[in-house]
Amino acid sequence: MFDQSSDQHKTRDELIHEIESLRSKLAATQHSAVRDAGSRLRSPTDTGSAPVSSTVGSRHDGRSQLPTPDSRRDALALAIDRRFAVQYAVSTALVESSTRDDLDAVAAHVLEAVGHGLGWELGTLWTIDRASGLLHCGPIWQAPGVDGSVFVGACRRQTLAPGVGLPGRVWSDERPAWVENLAADDNFPRLRAALDAGLHAAFAFPVRGPSGIFGVFEFFSRALRSPDTALLHMAMSVGNQVGQVVERHRAEAAERASLARQAAIIGTALDGIVGMDTDGRINEFNPAAERMFGYQRAEVIGQDLADALIPPALRARYRGALVRYLATGEQHQMDHRMEMTAMRADASLFPVELAITRIPLNDPPAFVGYIRDITDRRRSEDELTRLLAREREAREAAESVSHRLATLQAITDTALAHLSFDDLISRLLERVRTAMEVDNVAILLPSEDGKALMLRAVLGPQEEVARTVRVPVGRGIAGRIMAERQAIVVDDLNQADLINPYLREHFHSLLGVPLLVEDRVLGVIHVATLRAHHFSEDDVTLLRLVADRIALALDLSHLYEAERAARRDAQSAEQRARALADELAAIIDAIPSGVLVCDASGQLIRVNRQGAAFLGQPSQQAALGSLERYATTSSLRYPDGTTIPTAERPLIQALRGITRTDFRGMIRHSESGRAMHIQFSFAPIRDGGGAIIGAVAVTNDITEMYRLERQKDEFLSIASHELKTPLTTLKILTQLTRRRLERLNLLETEHTARMDRAIARIERLVNDLLDASRIESGKLALRIERCDLAEVCRQAIAEQHESAERDITGHLPDAPIWVEADADRIEQVLANLLSNALKYSAPESPVTLTLETHDGEAIVSVEDQGVGIPPDAVDHLFERFYRVPGVQVQSGSGVGLGLGLFISREIVERHGGRIWADSVVGVGSVFGLDLPLAMPLKD
Repeated sequence: MFDQSSDQHKTRDELIHEIESLRSKLAATQHSAVRDAGSRLRSPTDTGSAPVSSTVGSRHDGRSQLPTPDSRRDALALAIDRRFAVQYAVSTALVESSTRDDLDAVAAHVLEAVGHGLGWELGTLWTIDRASGLLHCGPIWQAPGVDGSVFVGACRRQTLAPGVGLPGRVWSDERPAWVENLAADDNFPRLRAALDAGLHAAFAFPVRGPSGIFGVFEFFSRALRSPDTALLHMAMSVGNQVGQVVERHRAEAAERASLARQAAIIGTALDGIVGMDTDGRINEFNPAAERMFGYQRAEVIGQDLADALIPPALRARYRGALVRYLATGEQHQMDHRMEMTAMRADASLFPVELAITRIPLNDPPAFVGYIRDITDRRRSEDELTRLLAREREAREAAESVSHRLATLQAITDTALAHLSFDDLISRLLERVRTAMEVDNVAILLPSEDGKALMLRAVLGPQEEVARTVRVPVGRGIAGRIMAERQAIVVDDLNQADLINPYLREHFHSLLGVPLLVEDRVLGVIHVATLRAHHFSEDDVTLLRLVADRIALALDLSHLYEAERAARRDAQSAEQRARALADELAAIIDAIPSGVLVCDASGQLIRVNRQGAAFLGQPSQQAALGSLERYATTSSLRYPDGTTIPTAERPLIQALRGITRTDFRGMIRHSESGRAMHIQFSFAPIRDGGGAIIGAVAVTNDITEMYRLERQKDEFLSIASHELKTPLTTLKILTQLTRRRLERLNLLETEHTARMDRAIARIERLVNDLLDASRIESGKLALRIERCDLAEVCRQAIAEQHESAERDITGHLPDAPIWVEADADRIEQVLANLLSNALKYSAPESPVTLTLETHDGEAIVSVEDQGVGIPPDAVDHLFERFYRVPGVQVQSGSGVGLGLGLFISREIVERHGGRIWADSVVGVGSVFGLDLPLAMPLKD
């Protein structure tokens, strides 16, 4: 009755109407069967109404054989009607179930419908756990007044293997089963609890879907009940209906989860992903591309890719290549990595690595580009050369180095027959002209703007001007009929106020009525004669009847066309969804980064080719499965070689709701011995309700970048040590010179003071280089001891006040704030924060340092009212050698390497704290750090 493969477009009301119709037909058939059964139940020699006696046979295992019919026709009819009522209730519940309802939600309605409708006191659903291979008790229904708590508890604690207990037998045999007397059943583990609850008879039936059995319904009665074959057949049908509905719900939920996973992969990819259609217009722009180019997705969708992303000098060559490919299929640059220059939203240029692939879809072709900003890589490659120049500049003047960093369409159909509206109108007009003995019949419908009436159909002399007629609503005869909704009779058109002079020139009399459906006016129909004619009330009535039919046809045409349009839209949306799913799958497989997707249990369910290579597997299929099995084939380590604990692995972190884009590690394949340095970007996958249903991780091979960084760090360490010796000598000589000048009472010490400040700046630069080198090598030493953070803040304020000669406001508590820390290193962090606040704010603007405590933490914040930092630069502030592009120093020296905040972050994090920044351009910035408070000293 409710076959899930039936017409998907039927509404709930249509389905219920079909159910009622089938119920009536089935009831008539059943009453006929009852009469036949009643006659068969009588003895051949008995013409009275005495019932035929029956006996119930017993099997040795306690389960009853099917009984001999013993009831009268009324009892049999009542049983049949009850079973049908149960089937009707179950079917109605399935029709009304949501596509998000699982088996338990559907089962709750089924249990009540069957138990209540057939007079059973208790029912439960047993579901199959595929992992353990056992049946588990699910929803339980009890009839009002039944206390089955003891038996319910036993069911909750029980698990059943195939063949064990009544549910296990049904599962194993794949068919319903009946137990007339539980006390005589030697295979019922819950017997004691059932008898204590007063339960004596039971039957069960499987829940079967297209993929097999995944549950068993079980019902109990306090009375002994003989087997009922018809009831078991009905139960089997109910189980099949429930299975089909639940399996369809599960398939739809799986499809939604798949789309969510694919969208999460695109959204968390490290590379920019830009889709393009045949016309060269952008149709996909992921978050990485937004960050890379500075556009929001909505700004560029539908825009010409060349105009938005390619520098003007390269656009002609790009467009020529696209034309050649579309014309010849030449693709020597397709699916290959190439380096080129791209353009951001602010027209700035930057180098990228680009790979273009054609999406394997039907014509017309579509393309997707994977874009990687290689500015950092170019910088790394050029770093050694720049550092050599930096060394020479540091010996002379310690110059600074700066870094820079989207009813319906025309009525043509009728409700009476497809594509027959014009024929219908033509026949109606001919009949009207013949029946009313007129010379001209015309139908006028509103224009698109609704302000005028246009001739839609005409039969008669007026056909020659049909395309030129336009009657404003409210004016002329037709316009007044439309506005007033009343019939108008004109015996002499020479005396009428006309908009269309053609009527006066060719006709003498006219009758018009509105086309009405309920209280809506769809248009106007009027008839006219060449000679004088008086239209009677009968004529008016006849024309109104015709108008009603035409109006109904028009309205049904609107509805039919709307339905067709809605169906086309639905089909188009479904096709677009499928195409999108295929496109996303193609994009994932073509991404040059490794993509790993797991479900909520940690099982890998999707891996692209590059991801399989990262895992050391020969194919994507071979890479699927549990994450634990790769412990023997590959090992994931931190960059220093130590093993990453299971709880800290990328996908495991993502399943806990953590999102990161900068997780670095090293993977070593046991078979080949090859080791790669890799960077992970990972995030959880959530369903519509926000629950985590899986995780995705994107990986990139950064081995070459890591090697260059190590070379750079080694060079920094050597260069910094080499600079320390001459700097120390210069510092001593400067101090000796200053003392000699003071002893000679020479007041021109300004130059020596400048020399001291210059040497101090160079010394800070060298110390920053040394600290950066120590951090990378893990040799940054900390002397942790109990210290007063308030006193450290006072010393930092005093030192910066003296060196910058600017006031700094301190909001510090009078009482000590004790922390376990390296006081010198924390003061170094505070000096960096205060120095930045002073440099990037005007000399007259205030700088404030605040110290407070909250929830076991000491919180230090440094606030300025400077130029502020752009939002896209805030996340990069604590990276090595990073300086915000376009932000100018407001006071003091701009000399710096871009290492201060990087070193500060490492120092704070090694103290178990956190450093952060908030900024608004044009308003100012707040930099802060949190440190855990020290435990109170014991008396």
